[in-house]
Amino acid sequence: MIFSGATGGGQLAPDDLYLFDLRHDPPTWTLVPTQGRTPGKRYGHSITYNRPHLVVFGGNTGNETVNDVWILNVEKSPFSWLKVEFQQSPVPRAYHSTVICTQGYANGMIVVYGGRGGDTSSLNDTWGLRKHRDGKWDWVQAPYKQNVYQPEGRLQVLTYSYLPRYQHIALFMNSCMIVLGGRTNNAAEQLSMEIYDTENSEWYKFPSIQRFRHASWIQEGSLFCFGGFELDQVQR
Repeated sequence: MIFSGATGGGQLAPDDLYLFDLRHDPPTWTLVPTQGRTPGKRYGHSITYNRPHLVVFGGNTGNETVNDVWILNVEKSPFSWLKVEFQQSPVPRAYHSTVICTQGYANGMIVVYGGRGGDTSSLNDTWGLRKHRDGKWDWVQAPYKQNVYQPEGRLQVLTYSYLPRYQHIALFMNSCMIVLGGRTNNAAEQLSMEIYDTENSEWYKFPSIQRFRHASWIQEGSLFCFGGFELDQVQR
């Protein structure tokens, strides 16, 4: 599923929802009809599938960076977007990562990390978006405990600041969120790969490749990375 975004010419794409249907041979793109209000045009947002809902969060509308949440039930036709209201929300952001945890304490949570705030500063906070059995949604900020660094296979407890980043990726392996790549306010800053263990609220830090706007996925215990920009290709 794809919603809105920016085109190659730097213009905002329409606020349409498209489905790439792999059930056809060959696979086909289909415009999904929706009724009523939509989240509106935006870029740098995230869209996540948490059955039965598509969840759109944040991004930039072309005028401002936002932190709104919209859901669409893909199992209930006719399709319509619903804006969810919260008492507490993360600050507005774009170019963040969003990923679903499927094991452990955070099972079922949509986990948001980092991004770029409305003042263009990089962020390093982690939030979980969860749906309760009564149908209500809420945000919870992830707790942080000890900082752990692993040089050459040995664990050492050190004090360091979690580097804020945007245009990175995040993936879950079991109950651990892997944060890879991205960039900070310092265009040439080297970023480690950081892993957040949702079971003990600890962060682990490892050496990493240096790139942003890449694609990554996990298959059978291995993490793959494709494309993107290297840091020396940064254009502000």
